[in-house]
Amino acid sequence: MNDYKKQFYWWWGWQCDAFEAYLESMALKGWILERTTFAHTCLHFIKAEPTKIRYCVDYQNDIQLSQEYRHIMEDDHWQLVNKLSGWYLWQKRYEAKRPSIFTDKQSLIERNSRLLIVALIATVAQIPLAAIVLSEALRWHPGVRVLLFCLYGLFFGLVGYAIYRLVQQNKRLKI
Repeated sequence: MNDYKKQFYWWWGWQCDAFEAYLESMALKGWILERTTFAHTCLHFIKAEPTKIRYCVDYQNDIQLSQEYRHIMEDDHWQLVNKLSGWYLWQKRYEAKRPSIFTDKQSLIERNSRLLIVALIATVAQIPLAAIVLSEALRWHPGVRVLLFCLYGLFFGLVGYAIYRLVQQNKRLKI
């Protein structure tokens, strides 16, 4: 029997709950997350005894906060699985009461707001670049123009959708 498993699981920043639930269900089946690669989408599991492990995803964009934040989490017995570009993936074994790093709705709203700020900055930063590239592309081969328009359309569409979903999630949390 193979003691290692690698799976691909695509998720978005507004789908943290589903991603965390998936990881917890895998732990209950005896597949413990060992590490992640490729932006937390390629999951590496190791076979072990089925156990209750709570996984939590957080986004922190303050570099100064990083060390202090990590110490607070580790003092509460959370183990860092992976950190990537501000994304933290934590795990904690438990027996009875299911732990969470988000103790109230406001902390989830704050996480989503941090993501919203990054998405908005990325969008605003791309607008002048897109304008320059696309105006230059008018002199290029029509196939290249179409490709560039499609790529920028895809980028702005995805980021716009992410912003919309995060805003909607925050609205639901505020109710």
